[in-house]
Amino acid sequence: MTNAEAQSLINCFDEISSRNANLPVQVWYALAKNKEKLDSVFKLCEKARINLVEKYGAPDEKNPNSKKVAEDKMPEFQKEYIELLDIEVEIDVHKIKLSLMEKEVKSMQGVRGIYMFFSHFIEDDLTDAPKMEVVK
Repeated sequence: MTNAEAQSLINCFDEISSRNANLPVQVWYALAKNKEKLDSVFKLCEKARINLVEKYGAPDEKNPNSKKVAEDKMPEFQKEYIELLDIEVEIDVHKIKLSLMEKEVKSMQGVRGIYMFFSHFIEDDLTDAPKMEVVK
């Protein structure tokens, strides 16, 4: 996954948590464990972003204690920031069994990034599901 995907997944985790879905304890544990790992990736990415602001920024006229990227430096800043977001990161995720979540799937409808969440963290263990045939 990339740094950008990790950031999006953090927002997804936060939204799932805010909905107070009635998920089993195993799911909440896996969510917490995965979010902790994503948070550590985000902290590194945020440090790198701050370094970019330091590199391309100048003191903000309205707030001298902070820096702001000037318009003439913005293209270089954006180029490097996009490179930062595109960096692939390895995260050893704790997979969640779909069967543990199937009763609460409706409560997650409309969650931003839910498809990415399912593709990275959900393990399909439902063997009773009908198999699709390829029609020739």
